Amino acid sequence: MHANSWKGFLGTWVNQTSEIPRIVISQQGNSTYIKAWGKCPSGTCELEKVEAQSFSKASGEAKPVLVAAFRNRENRKLQVRLKQHSGELLAQIEGIEEKASSAWMLIRYRREVSKELKAKKPEAKKAGLQFTGAIMGKATGPAKTTASVFHLSLYDADGDMISTQAFGRDRTYRFSNLADGMYYIVVASRGMPHIQPFPSQKQLIIKDGQAVVQDVSLE
Repeated sequence: MHANSWKGFLGTWVNQTSEIPRIVISQQGNSTYIKAWGKCPSGTCELEKVEAQSFSKASGEAKPVLVAAFRNRENRKLQVRLKQHSGELLAQIEGIEEKASSAWMLIRYRREVSKELKAKKPEAKKAGLQFTGAIMGKATGPAKTTASVFHLSLYDADGDMISTQAFGRDRTYRFSNLADGMYYIVVASRGMPHIQPFPSQKQLIIKDGQAVVQDVSLE
């Protein structure tokens, strides 16, 4: 599998309603690590950092999967399976030492945005006010002829969706009328799990009303 397929997992992911409200995925050399935070009376507490196993299409999975096991604050051993879907991190969490019939908990995590990037969030547009900033690009790569089944979603720094669109007939896209600030785009397919977009999501900053070019390789 293409090495870039794992890059979309890296970073900090949050869900404040989960018993594991924060997950950080990092890479050191050829190894991928997961560090988690659990809930405790004083707020959140650090759990152990463990090396994750990775599984790809070669092992029967439609999309890349990361698997790790660690203990929570009650010394309960948990197994976590992580997948990506439409810009979110999907976590299946199970108590390993519980009965085999124990149901998996499916939890959705959203990527955490740093305070510095939040400060760059575009101001709300005033009625009738036009902006010159834009994000645009084209589909490239060996599977670019499948571009029509992919769609791109544009989010602001707080993770709120601004717009979504498909690639055009000429395999290009363009988000226009954007104020200065931080955005990120998420690329996902409709029924083509064997083709990986790179990047599958990307943070972009518009400055001085300029256009930012970000091509997407379909592999």
